[in-house]
Parts: sequence; C-alpha cells; structure tokens
Amino acid sequence: MKPVSSKLLKLLAKREYPTLFALASKWITTPLLFICTLVYIQGSFTQPAAKVLPIGLSALGMTAGLSGICFSMVKAYGNHATPKYAGEKFLHSSVLLIQSLVLLYLRDTIIKSDWTKSWPSLVLPVNIFVGTVLPLVTFASA
Repeated sequence: MKPVSSKLLKLLAKREYPTLFALASKWITTPLLFICTLVYIQGSFTQPAAKVLPIGLSALGMTAGLSGICFSMVKAYGNHATPKYAGEKFLHSSVLLIQSLVLLYLRDTIIKSDWTKSWPSLVLPVNIFVGTVLPLVTFASA
C-alpha cells in the first residue's frame, strides 16, 4: 500500500470554505444586524406601532423560520449540539421580538386611551418605561 502523500494530507486539512463563511458571517452579517436593530429602535421611538409593525413582523418571521430550520437539522442529523443551540437562540430572539412588539402596542394603546386625556401626566412615565425597556429587549433579541 502506498503511503499517503503530504500534499494530499494538506489538501484534506484545508478548511477554506467553512472558514470563509464564518468570517463573512462575523464581519458582514453582524454589523448589518446591528444597523437593522438601530433602525428598528429609532423607528419605534419616532413612529407609531402601526408603521413599525411590518419591520418587526419581518424580523419575527425570519428568526422563527431560522429557528425551525435549525431544529429540523437536529432531527435530520442526530442530536448535534450546535444546531440545537442555534435553534434555541433564534427561538429566544423570536420571543424577545414579540415582547418588543407588545411593548410598542401597549405604548400606543395607553397614550391614545381615555386615561391619558383625563391624566396627561401618565404619558411621560409610559414613554420613559418603554424608552428604557424597548432598547434592552431589542438589543437582546439581536
């Protein structure tokens, strides 16, 4: 039997494409996600919930879909820890996005309700609470 050449071993040891995809994910996708999160938060402060809802629902659909894909990979390839961990993270992100949409809806509902007409001083605490909690929830989901 012939000995395996060192060139073949070096060729088999290369991890060019997975490393390239990991670097692309790290250096392109992460800043893009950060920019999208900032646009979502900025829109949620300046616009009513009805205008921000399409962006939030799109992000929710994407994270829920990615979570489903990761969990189906676990079933297809056995109980691998990496896709299961990624699916759990995407699912948690989906739940946090739902919480941010609920916060926006509650803010608009309370501000436009009859309570704020009789108690106008209620608007400021609601805006402070939503302005504090919303960025925390949204950045955690990102």
